[in-house]
Amino acid sequence: MNRTMAFIAAALLTIAPLAAQSIHVDAPNGGETLTIGTGYDIRWTATRLDQNVKIILVNDGGGIAGQIAGELAPGSSPYRWTVGEIIGGSAGAGRYKVRVAAMDGGIKDISDAAFTIAEAGSGEPPDETPAAYSITLTSPNGGESWPQLSTHSITWSVRGLTTGAAAISLLKDGAYVGGVGTVPDARVGTFPWTVGDIFGGRVASGGGYRIRIQHQSGSHMDDSDRDFTITPAPGGGGHDFIVGDPLLEERGGGRKGFTVRVTDQGADYDGILILQHYCMGMGLGHAVQQRIPVSLRRNVPTTVALADLRPELFARKCDVLFRFDVNPNRAVTESDYNNNVMQRSFCWEQRDSRFVSLRLGRNYTATCEDCQVAIRPEDLEGFDGTSVRIRLEITVQNCGRDPIRRGTVRVVHSWYYRDSSNRFQEGSEPLGAFEVSAMEQGQFRILTPTVVLRRCASSTLSVYFGTGESGALAENNHFGFHPNFVGF
Repeated sequence: MNRTMAFIAAALLTIAPLAAQSIHVDAPNGGETLTIGTGYDIRWTATRLDQNVKIILVNDGGGIAGQIAGELAPGSSPYRWTVGEIIGGSAGAGRYKVRVAAMDGGIKDISDAAFTIAEAGSGEPPDETPAAYSITLTSPNGGESWPQLSTHSITWSVRGLTTGAAAISLLKDGAYVGGVGTVPDARVGTFPWTVGDIFGGRVASGGGYRIRIQHQSGSHMDDSDRDFTITPAPGGGGHDFIVGDPLLEERGGGRKGFTVRVTDQGADYDGILILQHYCMGMGLGHAVQQRIPVSLRRNVPTTVALADLRPELFARKCDVLFRFDVNPNRAVTESDYNNNVMQRSFCWEQRDSRFVSLRLGRNYTATCEDCQVAIRPEDLEGFDGTSVRIRLEITVQNCGRDPIRRGTVRVVHSWYYRDSSNRFQEGSEPLGAFEVSAMEQGQFRILTPTVVLRRCASSTLSVYFGTGESGALAENNHFGFHPNFVGF
């Protein structure tokens, strides 16, 4: 039976710069003092840029204050700015930089140094020098060796700041790795950390790590002075196996069987790995266990074929739920057993010959009821008190033998909250439908839609794929996750 399979992966902000294109911010480039409400020409130079640009106001500490303008022609410099104005609001006195970026965020430049926005008639903003307002990381501050999965306190001191939350991030070799946590009041000065854990995953042991603490204002932050090391967990628990993306495939002669993708997020693994699967309706007593030799490279999914299935397991029904386990007997010591299991429904006779499998970022498990993705200030195109504007990256790949003639990716936002009168409110809204052009086997398309999300405590973003043709796609043609706003 010919089948067309598609693969969708949604991840945040991972577009590579375009070769031979550049932007350079000419003014303001550091040291200027601009007065709120006056006019100022923001100037930049764009070289061979083939898309429009946007202008973003950035706090000196790196956080986004807001967007000044968007969809400007690359050669339209200068842009006349009423100092302090941003889309949907205004920025107060303080120290800032200006970023000019292509609309997809791939090509950009920022002021070399901070400039000052001053209140009218003051000449200078309120005193926000490090001596008056500061946040200083004290541990880990360099040289420490902390075992993975042990608990250590991240500590810092605060001077002058009386309100506001703080966000804690992990860096490696100077690059952002992931969010560690948040505290509602920066003055608490401590956060208990399970070493290596970040939002949505866990980092491998090794050196070159630093911690960053950042006040929600974006103007005050500090990093570890020197690198610290995350050592392997005691007992050799550096492995972290994940099973996902099960496919029911034809094997000829009326036989069928599953393939799954296995990933070790913790380390490389060469050896025997036990995989188990069974029909949930028949129970664990009917589980099939296999000892399979594998050669896994860290964070690289590997496809593994499981044993043939018996048709009677399906009892001529659709929506038969199967469970898949990797390393169920803990024969290999792991650092995290949370992702070793997944479940999915199948039909012996597919309702549609095509199959769609979705993944999000590092999460190789194709279904996830409570996935969270950290959305940080530096990810945003702009935000105000009630909504955020953010760019997603969605990759669609044809993994089957037959071509996909066309397709559409839809993004939907759902939310619920209690209003000021303690009444329950809920709703959903489509954020857009994005066309996917034809793809032969193995080809992929990258979409970079910009969407506006309501900032709600309970919120879900869903991604759907469809062809618009007659007949329904097989199961699992969508993926949902919960936006987790960090550092606001």
